[in-house]
Amino acid sequence: MREGRASASGETRSPEQIPTEELAAAALKILQQAVGIPREALCRETMLITGYKRFLPTHRPWAEAAVDFLLRQGLIVARNDQLSLPS
Repeated sequence: MREGRASASGETRSPEQIPTEELAAAALKILQQAVGIPREALCRETMLITGYKRFLPTHRPWAEAAVDFLLRQGLIVARNDQLSLPS
């Protein structure tokens, strides 16, 4: 059985079934509680906060897409190898 996130109906969703905006919202929530966090850590924590028990290599593209979405929207910034909210 593949590890995945449970939907509201209790069904398991794989990362590709979770909208980028949903993963981005989870990443933004993490950054609202952190002063700054390395990209790798934000990707890992994003998948963990959305219900996965561990961060697998197959999760990386989906977590990276969420971080890239936030960067493109200007909702987060990258400074000195750290991601944070804009000041």
